[in-house]
Amino acid sequence: MSWSRDFVHDGEALRVSASGSGAEREVLVGDRRHAVRVVALPDGRVVLTIDGRQHVASAVRLDRGSVQVRVDGHTWMLPAHTGGRGGGSIDATGEVTAPMTGTVLEVAVAIGDRVTAGDTVAVVTAMKMEHRLTAQIDGEVVEVALAAGSNCDAGALIVRIE
Repeated sequence: MSWSRDFVHDGEALRVSASGSGAEREVLVGDRRHAVRVVALPDGRVVLTIDGRQHVASAVRLDRGSVQVRVDGHTWMLPAHTGGRGGGSIDATGEVTAPMTGTVLEVAVAIGDRVTAGDTVAVVTAMKMEHRLTAQIDGEVVEVALAAGSNCDAGALIVRIE
């Protein structure tokens, strides 16, 4: 099985391709090649061994087809795939949403603040773990939907950037 997708990461277009079957994969990120082994855990997370280093990851599919991915305490938003099977592009979104049900621990921005892709805009705590949520685009904060201390459901809008 193989696939290829275009993503936006820190404001830059990035092509990711994978091939292989079973637990073993070869992944090309930009021009860098990686050997990846994927092992599913009973709780829905996966252990990724990438070039010999282990990482624990989880993903939550949100409304409108976007996916929030969490790896080793870092959270990324992967906007909905807009192309056909095996190709296409993904556009960055200004919606920062909760990766899982939890509590908003901190909102690091206010309406009118300018942010750059990769800036931390909020922190959500769930299952005694902190999840730093980052802007996926450069822009201005136009909405802060939840305040620190608020409970949130998976996929709940926290901050909107335009």
